[in-house]
Amino acid sequence: MSVINELICSLDRYELPFDRHDWIVDRCGTCVRYVIDYYDGGAVDPNSYQFAALDVRPAMDSWSACWDRMKVWWIRRTSSFRNSDRTQDSAETSGS
Repeated sequence: MSVINELICSLDRYELPFDRHDWIVDRCGTCVRYVIDYYDGGAVDPNSYQFAALDVRPAMDSWSACWDRMKVWWIRRTSSFRNSDRTQDSAETSGS
């Protein structure tokens, strides 16, 4: 586990992953290394058999991978604000 991951887990109060895999993925002719962390998802869901939460991301081993992770962080952060605004706007228009 990387020092950065340990720091994030301690700040966000996440549990440490119980397993980690590194995968090499061919993205249009460019080999990109991904890190997959497996976190305990609680009891096994009897309907879907899900038991783990996955965190899949490019490894921080190149500038392009760092840029990809920053873009995804920004999209997730801004889309949550946009989605909350849409929900609020639709509630206001349906109430009139």
